[in-house]
Amino acid sequence: MMHLTKKFKGVKTVRMLFLALFFGITLSILLSQIALAYHLFGGRWPNQTCCLVLYTYTTAHQSYNRTALTNGSSAWNNSSAHYTLISTSNSSNAKVTLNDVLDTSVSWDGITYLGPCNSCTYSGASVFLNTYYTSGYTDDQRQSVAAHELGHVAGLAHTDGCVLMTPSTFNRWGIWHIKTPQQDDINGVNAQYH
Repeated sequence: MMHLTKKFKGVKTVRMLFLALFFGITLSILLSQIALAYHLFGGRWPNQTCCLVLYTYTTAHQSYNRTALTNGSSAWNNSSAHYTLISTSNSSNAKVTLNDVLDTSVSWDGITYLGPCNSCTYSGASVFLNTYYTSGYTDDQRQSVAAHELGHVAGLAHTDGCVLMTPSTFNRWGIWHIKTPQQDDINGVNAQYH
């Protein structure tokens, strides 16, 4: 009887070890996918050690686009990302200009130009919201576009999923939208500037 009890205890121990190993591997796979969900352009802003701090200058003509750009900046500033956007009235202090444009010949509602990438070090950026589209958007949808473009300014590339940096932050029917940085977006910025 004693020999049989030891055998059952051994089987139970092996089962427990197998389950622990299985769950450990599964958890590490899930966590590694979460941690690497963001994508980076490969460049970065110079002289930024613990965090990214950029001065912005707004030249957007439409008040609704100015509001969206302000709200998009606030969304990043209020997140746990190591990323702060400071509005300035002196254009010579600004590294980022926030603009709007009316262009009926393109399909984008927002676009960001980073440049130049000399050894992949950014020296300036320009963000544009296209009033051809944004004039018909809600405030939340405009903020979604603005915050997304400001994510590009930080060096984030497009990423699929329920994140701010998804190629389409909301569909044309307005069924969903993401207007603030999600954890994967924040992880991407913090991986760049820590």
